[in-house]
Amino acid sequence: GEGHVLDMRMNSPDINGDREVNLSDIPPFAEDFYGSYAYRSDFVWDGVVNLSDLAELARALTTACP
Repeated sequence: GEGHVLDMRMNSPDINGDREVNLSDIPPFAEDFYGSYAYRSDFVWDGVVNLSDLAELARALTTACP
C-alpha cells in the first residue's frame, strides 16, 4: 500500500531548548511577537502570535523538563 505522511508540528514555551521555561525564552518570543509570524511562539495554534500566546508563556514560566 501507499505510505502515509503524518504532518506533525510541536512547539514549546521552552523556545531556546534549554529544558526550562525561564527569562531566557522571553527575547526570542518578543522577536516573534513583534516580527513576522513564527510557529515556535504560537502556543494556542491560531496562526498568529498574540497576547493569548504570551499568557501561555507566562503560565509556563519556571517549569522544567527533568
